[in-house]
Amino acid sequence: MLSPELLGFLEPLYVFIPFYIGLGFLMIVPFVIWLSKYLNKNKKRHPLTENLLRMPGQTLLIELDKNSEKLDEHLMGLFMFALIASPTIFYNYSSEKRGLFLMSLALVVIFIVYLVYGTVKIMRLRKRFNELKLGFECEVAVGQELNQLMLDGYRVFHDFQADNKFNIDHIVIGKGGVFAVETKGRAKPINKKSNWENARVKFDGEKLIFPTWIEKKPIEQANNNAKWLENWIKKNTGEEIKVMPVLALPGWFVEENKDKSLRPRVVNPTQIVAKLKEYQSVKISSNEIIEKIAHKIEEKCRDIEPKAYKNT
Repeated sequence: MLSPELLGFLEPLYVFIPFYIGLGFLMIVPFVIWLSKYLNKNKKRHPLTENLLRMPGQTLLIELDKNSEKLDEHLMGLFMFALIASPTIFYNYSSEKRGLFLMSLALVVIFIVYLVYGTVKIMRLRKRFNELKLGFECEVAVGQELNQLMLDGYRVFHDFQADNKFNIDHIVIGKGGVFAVETKGRAKPINKKSNWENARVKFDGEKLIFPTWIEKKPIEQANNNAKWLENWIKKNTGEEIKVMPVLALPGWFVEENKDKSLRPRVVNPTQIVAKLKEYQSVKISSNEIIEKIAHKIEEKCRDIEPKAYKNT
């Protein structure tokens, strides 16, 4: 039998049992990860010997993974804080000692502040997740449409990394010229207007006029991307090619502008194959020039390392 004095000493320690459980969990996780790597040492190697081409939305897919990891971290943080703090708060609150009671109140305040902060952070991460998911799915949709141009001899590349400063969503190369295609995923509003009115967008030469808002940045971005690509092609191939900027808005009905000199050309992806055949930037005179440009662009886009059978 334990003496009353020892029981009195040990009683407050019971409140820390959840803390020990949480700490043990945090210590076990790295061990389990290490053990899984050790037990699954690869006895095979990947059959591919070169990197893969970037897929539509590759950059957004990477951001989606990072966003999901941050979301999981904040959810786990809230869970662990609640697991550790809750029993301490209830024990101290019920204590007759004034110091423990004040400690309990302090922990309650800290818990509420952390809960509010964590909730706001999670809501922002969730909103960003939806934006990234929309952008990724729209880039995939445009990429799938553009890939049809390969049947007509065009070369199509996706997610071209412009010196790690930004990316060009899609590049199309053919005898009709070189096209830099920027994709923008924009959700449609839900209101009393008809679906037709909510799905229309107009380009007046300077801005995009949506049903309930106006944007200019996508226009500037598409034009700047095309200009940058022109300079890059000249620097890396010696060829002076005028690049046509194209802005794709998946799911939106784009009111046709009669002024064909406007840049960029704004299109719905379902029309993009026909429109790119119709638009002419600078006709490329020979297949040799097309292959020279395509080769340099492919070198930049072929940077995805196969990761199967590799411990990470």
